[in-house]
Order: sequence, then C-alpha cells, then structure tokens
Amino acid sequence: MEQNKMTPETWTKQAWPELLLQDGEHAKDVILEENPNLEVYLVPVDYIVTSEVNKERVRIRVDEDGMVTKTPVRG
Repeated sequence: MEQNKMTPETWTKQAWPELLLQDGEHAKDVILEENPNLEVYLVPVDYIVTSEVNKERVRIRVDEDGMVTKTPVRG
C-alpha cells in the first residue's frame, strides 16, 4: 500500500484549488491521502447542506458528471 502524504502542510491545509474541475472521486482520494483524519463527502451541486462549520469535514461539490465545481475547503 502506498504511504500517505501527510505532512505538517497537508495537516493544516484548508483548501484544494488544484482539484477544481477534476473527477470528484479522485479529489476525495487525494484529500484523504493527504489527511486521512478528515471526513470527506461528495455533494451534488444543487443539494442543500447544513451551515454549521466542522473543520474536520470537507464537502466536495460535484456536477451531474461527477466533476468538482467549487474549490473543496474544510468546514
């Protein structure tokens, strides 16, 4: 199994702009590889979600083709 890429930088990373317009499943894998302690969810772009902030969660907004439509961020 490949070793995860968790470093001090990825531990505190807040956003993944490099994943914009990428495949959502790939984006989820990248985020979890960098920090496996996060909860990462794929969320359709038109779904309504709660507004509470959780710095251990990343919601990845995806379109009908599963592509990332907004920069994934913690919260």
